[in-house]
Amino acid sequence: MIKKKSFELFNLNPWESEYGYSAAVKIGNVIHISGCTGYRNGTVPDSFTEQMKNAYANIEDVLKAYGLSFEDIAVEKIYAVDMNALRSKEIISLRKTFYENAYPASTWIGVASLLGEKDLIEIEVSAVISE
Repeated sequence: MIKKKSFELFNLNPWESEYGYSAAVKIGNVIHISGCTGYRNGTVPDSFTEQMKNAYANIEDVLKAYGLSFEDIAVEKIYAVDMNALRSKEIISLRKTFYENAYPASTWIGVASLLGEKDLIEIEVSAVISE
């Protein structure tokens, strides 16, 4: 973690400095987690479902570094290259399993493409540390 005057930067992966971003930024008691994709353990699965699972696993890694869980997420933004997949019953049900009926404010955005050629989804969240 790198402390600045009024916020703290958290890096999780070596490629973050290559692209010029941090996995998360802590401002006060709020953790803003950069968009997480389906890339995990050196690969990106082809399926939207598996990419979503990986994106949430990547988010969970950052949350755990701060002693947080999905219960602490207040805001979520999902970027998807396939909105039909995102609004499918399978994906909506999968997403709900991570939040267990305590859903954050959410925005779902259709995009033409994401950074990685195989990326189908990217999820960005903000979580709150209880005081």
